[in-house]
Amino acid sequence: MLGLGCPKQTLAKIATPLQCSLLLNELMEVAKEHFRNEEAYLAKVKYPDLAEHAIYHNEMLLKAFQVKQICEGFEEAHDVNACFDELVKFLIDDVLMGDLKFKSYLEYEGYINRYH
Repeated sequence: MLGLGCPKQTLAKIATPLQCSLLLNELMEVAKEHFRNEEAYLAKVKYPDLAEHAIYHNEMLLKAFQVKQICEGFEEAHDVNACFDELVKFLIDDVLMGDLKFKSYLEYEGYINRYH
C-alpha cells in the first residue's frame, strides 16, 4: 500500500485511475469498520455527542463515495494526483475534525491519559 509520504509524482506513475478507485474502495471499507468500532467504544463510555459524531461519520463516508465517483472518471495521471489529494483530505479530516472532539471527553472521564 502507498504511504502518505509517497511523492505525488511517483503516485501518478504507479497508480492508474482504476487503481485509485480500488484504493478508495479499500479505504471506504476500512473507514466503515473503524467508524463502527469507534462508535461502539463511544457508546460504551457514554460519550454525550455520539449521535452527532455518528452523523459526522456518515457525512465522511458520503464524501469518500463522491471522491470515488469523481476519481473513476479520471483518465490522466494528473487527475490521479487530484484524487490522491482528496484521499488525504478525507484521512486528515477524520482525525482533526472528528476525533479531536471526543478526545477531551475521554481525558476528562479518565479513559485516556493526556500524556500517553
